[in-house]
Amino acid sequence: MICGTFSPDGADPKLMIADDDRYRVNVTGVTPLLVEVDVGMGFELLTGVTVRFFDTAATPRLVAEVTPTFAGSLGAFLATLDPGDYDVVVEARSPGAIAGGTIDYKIRFSPMPSCDEATSTASYTETNDAGNGMVRVDFTKDPQFSLIELSSPETTKLTIETDKHVSIGGAIGDGAQSDQYLDRDTYEITTGDSTHELAVRLTWDGTSSDLDYILFEGSTALRPIAASLLASDTGPELAMFAVEPKTKYWLWVGGVVGSTATNYRATLCGNGDGI
Repeated sequence: MICGTFSPDGADPKLMIADDDRYRVNVTGVTPLLVEVDVGMGFELLTGVTVRFFDTAATPRLVAEVTPTFAGSLGAFLATLDPGDYDVVVEARSPGAIAGGTIDYKIRFSPMPSCDEATSTASYTETNDAGNGMVRVDFTKDPQFSLIELSSPETTKLTIETDKHVSIGGAIGDGAQSDQYLDRDTYEITTGDSTHELAVRLTWDGTSSDLDYILFEGSTALRPIAASLLASDTGPELAMFAVEPKTKYWLWVGGVVGSTATNYRATLCGNGDGI
C-alpha cells in the first residue's frame, strides 16, 4: 500500500497536470498485479489520474501506462511486469492547481484474484445472434460507438457476486459489417451488492480469430467502462476494472475484421470492496 497526497504545489497548467508523485517499488511475485487507486475527498476536482511504470535504467523506459476509469473514487487495472525494480509515477490531471488544498490517495498492489477460464457448462449461452449486436465500434470515427437499429442486449439475468465466477458462451460469425468488427454480441449483466471490481477473461477456439470486448454502462449513453483490445489470435483478452455495485452493464464481444468464425467463452469474476 502507498499513501500519498496531491497538492497545489506540483501543478503544471501548461501540461494540465495538477501534481505527480514518484515511488520506487520492487516486484517479486507472479503477475499480473491488481493495481487499485482510491482517491479521497476532492476527487471531483480532477479530470483523471494516470499511473505509469518506468524501469530504473540510466535512461528510464516506460513499460506500462494506464488511465483507469473510476467507479466513484475507485480505479483498478492489471499490470503485467517482470520481477525487478520500477519507478511508479502517479499523475493527477486538472486544468490548474487543485482548488481548496490537498487530495489524499491510496494505491494498493496485490496479486490478481483468481479468474481462471470456466470449463463447466456456461452459466448463460447466446440465444439471439441475429439481434444482439447492439453497438457498432469503429475507432477511426467520431463518435467511435453507435447504436445498431432494432437490436438489444440479451438479458442474461446473471449477477456477478464477490468471489464468484459466472460464464457466457457464444459464437462469432465472419460476415462483413460496416465498421472495424464482424459479428458482435451484447449481454446485460448485473454486479452484486458488494462487487466493486470485475475481471473478464475472454477465450475462443482456434488460432485464426482475434476477439475483443468492451464493457459499457447499461444504457444507450454508450459510455465505455473498460475494454480489452489486444491484437492476438490466441487470447485470452483479460482485464480487471472498477465497477459500481448493484448496477447493470453491457458486455460487448466482437470479432476483428479478418477473423474466422469461432466459439468463445467469457468468464466474469467479482471482487470485493476495493481498498
